[in-house]
This record gives sequence, C-alpha cells and structure tokens, in this order.
Amino acid sequence: MQVSWTGARIRLRPFADFAEYAPAFTATFGESTEFWGHQRCPIDKERKRFEETGAVDDFRGQLAVERRDDGLVLGSMSYVLYRNGLGANIGTIIRIPYRAQGYGVEGKRLLISYLYQTRPLARIEAITLTHHRAARRSVELAGMRREYVRRRCTFSQGRWGSWVAYVIFREEWEQWPDRPDAHRA
Repeated sequence: MQVSWTGARIRLRPFADFAEYAPAFTATFGESTEFWGHQRCPIDKERKRFEETGAVDDFRGQLAVERRDDGLVLGSMSYVLYRNGLGANIGTIIRIPYRAQGYGVEGKRLLISYLYQTRPLARIEAITLTHHRAARRSVELAGMRREYVRRRCTFSQGRWGSWVAYVIFREEWEQWPDRPDAHRA
C-alpha cells in the first residue's frame, strides 16, 4: 500500500513506472537550466535506481506532483535525508507550463508534512540560488524562513552564484493550523 498526500489541488504520490518518471527526472536537468545552467542527465543510472527503489528509498525520494482534477503529472518533489537522520533537504520541479500557479507551494507543504509525519526529523531545509526570486518566494509561501546565505559557492553560465537556505523546524510545522494529513491509497 502506497501513501499519498492530498492537498486542495494536487496529490504527491510515488511514480507509477519509469515511463512516467523519466520525463520528470529529465525536466530537472533540461527545464531548470535558466538558473542552474547545463547539467548532465544520467538517465541510465537513474533507470537502474528506479528499478531497484521506485525512486523512493530510506534516504531519498522523488514523488510525482499530480493534479487532482485530471491526474496530469505537473512535476516532482524530491527529498534527501541528512546522514545523521535529523533533517532533510527538499526540492521542487514544476514543468514550465504549470509554474506560478501555486502548485509548487502546495507541493512543498505536502512534502514537509509527509516527512514530518513519517520520520523523526528536527528540521527540513530548501536551498536555491539567491537570484532565483520565484523559488525563494515559493519556499517562503510554503512556510519556510530564510536561515543563511552561502556566497560564491556555485559557478554556472559564466558567473559565480550564491545559495540561500530556508528552513522549517518541527515545532514550527506543528503550529500550522492547516497541516495536510496522509491519505493511504
């Protein structure tokens, strides 16, 4: 039995198969180049990982962002747990035609709830580039707050860039009046 988290307009769920997963995975490398630059897409390595784990294992996962009204996969939400098991880092990829419509914010809130409801984490963070205004606004709207900036830590498209990290602690999440609940599918 798989767990899915259902919000007002979207559902986070495991990918059904590799054919559904591959476009979401390659979008991570192709559609995000406006901010992150060219990245090599290791699709063969990812196919093997998917066959072994379904893109969700004990330490990391990538879940489909599915629109509830028509079942269309809009993108994916990913997480990586820290080695000490006390925290996680989350990421969002929403396909270009569906950006700036609130799907990423809702997906982050669902993923944060998924992680806090299923693991004894103390903190969840999201890292993005300082000049990626839409991503920064999305994590803020999802309830995360700015924690630190790591300056000149990345080089992409011929220039140095900086990261900004956002965080939400378990105690802050527990205060959400409208926390999403898990629904088994």
